[in-house]
Amino acid sequence: MKKEMEKSRPGTLPQYLFLFRDHTLIGYLFLIAEKEGFCRAFPWWAVHNADELPRNTALSFLAHGIQLSLDCGCPTLANRLQAQLEDQKKGIGRRPEEACR
Repeated sequence: MKKEMEKSRPGTLPQYLFLFRDHTLIGYLFLIAEKEGFCRAFPWWAVHNADELPRNTALSFLAHGIQLSLDCGCPTLANRLQAQLEDQKKGIGRRPEEACR
């Protein structure tokens, strides 16, 4: 069984998401950004381990990150995550399923 725990304030950045299976941490997604227009040099940053998760779990996790980014006013970050989600769908940058957590 998987459960998701959010360790951040809703509607604001940064967002820190943790994914658990049977009380064991298997995934993380950190969304760190400024609202667009405030920080031109380094406006956003996303770190995750979607490549280590089973495909369907990774896709769901990234889709959630996309929605959070949009909700927090960072469409550029959402676009970056969308590109990563599309790569995951194509198997680009993924571990084989048997090597996933």
